[in-house]
Amino acid sequence: MQCACPVMTPLFSLLILSERMSVAGLIGAGILLLCVDEEILTGEDSEKQNR
Repeated sequence: MQCACPVMTPLFSLLILSERMSVAGLIGAGILLLCVDEEILTGEDSEKQNR
């Protein structure tokens, strides 16, 4: 969950301060979330194989 903090910070600034992210920021946030999701999915598979 800690890996999502860089994505949550601009989200909260949007909600609280009405700030906007740049296109590069949105792309970076998307890449970060995809990588975290992939790690979660593959991490569960490797844990099952190690048992």
